Amino acid sequence: MKFKFCFILIMFVLSLWGCALPRNINFDKRLFDENYNKWKSLNISNYTFTYRSFGFSRCIVDIVIKNNNVYDCSRDGYDGYEDNCKNIDGYFDGILSFYNEYNGKSYTDQEMFYTDIVVKYNKEYGFPESWYYDYYCPYNLAVDGNFDFKISNFDLTGD
Repeated sequence: MKFKFCFILIMFVLSLWGCALPRNINFDKRLFDENYNKWKSLNISNYTFTYRSFGFSRCIVDIVIKNNNVYDCSRDGYDGYEDNCKNIDGYFDGILSFYNEYNGKSYTDQEMFYTDIVVKYNKEYGFPESWYYDYYCPYNLAVDGNFDFKISNFDLTGD
């Protein structure tokens, strides 16, 4: 009887090994909302900044925003993961969309899946200064790490 129970328990555990399970992304949504609301309350519509992304490829973009629209965008490099010429609201939207798209999706331990979204916010204005998407990668794949993004050289241009 004891052997039969152990055998059934082992078979049950082994059957779960390859099953897809929902994976929740670690992300501080409350802090995100707090900083997004701070940014929106300041009603800043004219500014410049530099956006950088690092991952499988590199991209550096200098962006000029006038009346909350992209006025000028000069690229150095290409990042095929997203359109990089956008205003700060667009980066907030991108982070939230990423979270909503991947949070709670089911994956097995043999698949790559996202584990964390970590964001550092500007203390004065609330915009995301840097963020990264960390992910789990099975031992048999050749990639591991995260995708990093940064906003720097932020400057108001006559709001």
